[in-house]
Amino acid sequence: MKLEEYLDKLRECNDEDKLERDFRIYDNWPVLLFGNQDELFLKVTKAFRDSPQEDGIREPWNYIPTEHVFGTTDEFLQKFNYDAGTVVVQIRKKVHGQHKEDEDKINGLIHSVFVMFHPYQEKKMEGVSKFKAMALAIISFGDYMIREKITARLPYNRLDINHIP
Repeated sequence: MKLEEYLDKLRECNDEDKLERDFRIYDNWPVLLFGNQDELFLKVTKAFRDSPQEDGIREPWNYIPTEHVFGTTDEFLQKFNYDAGTVVVQIRKKVHGQHKEDEDKINGLIHSVFVMFHPYQEKKMEGVSKFKAMALAIISFGDYMIREKITARLPYNRLDINHIP
C-alpha cells in the first residue's frame, strides 16, 4: 500500500478496533526517516516548532522543553504536544533499536531519524478516541512527508509502507 492510500483510509476510519487491528495504530507508533541525519532532524523539528504552516505541518503542535534525562538534550531529542490534544510526538536523531534489520532498510540504507507517536498528553481531544486522535496526527505528519518528499518507512507488520518520493 502507498502512503497516500494509507492516509486516505485513516481519514475515513472512525472505528477504534479497526484503527488498531487493520491500520496498526497504537502507542509507540514509529515513522523511520531516511537522509542526512543532522539536516533531517533539523528540518523535521523545525516543521513541528513552526507549525501550523501551509507549506509545512498544517496542524498546530507545541514544543515541550526536553528534560536532561540520561544526557539527552534538544540536540538529539525533541518533543511536541498535538495542539488538538491526546497525542505527544518524540523526534529522535538516532536509529531506533527495534528497527535496524535488513527488512527496515530502504535501498540498503538504515534510517537516521525516527518520529514516535504516543497518546500520552493530559489534554484530550473531546469526543475523539485516543487512536483516532493519533490517526489525525499521523495524517498531518504523513501529508507533510509527502509534500516535502521525505523518504520514510512505516515499519509495522501487515503495514510495511515504504514512502520513496
